[in-house]
Amino acid sequence: MLIGGIIIASGYWLAARRAFGRRVVAPTAALGAIVLGQVIKWVWIGVALVVTIGSGLFPPLAVLIGVAVALVSQLGGLLFEH
Repeated sequence: MLIGGIIIASGYWLAARRAFGRRVVAPTAALGAIVLGQVIKWVWIGVALVVTIGSGLFPPLAVLIGVAVALVSQLGGLLFEH
């Protein structure tokens, strides 16, 4: 299950790095960076899942459970932040 969480965490890190890793930019450039960051994140998650499950090194159910737990915890953090 840990590998699923690592896939999600690294995807979010890639998105944040792309969106906020540069200096201060114009609003349109910032929006473009955020959108591109989200695209990069979901492409990374998809590719990582295909490679991880397709390689046969990790049990597919454990990987998918790890991904689901990481996504639900992220959603819970967004919904219930104070």
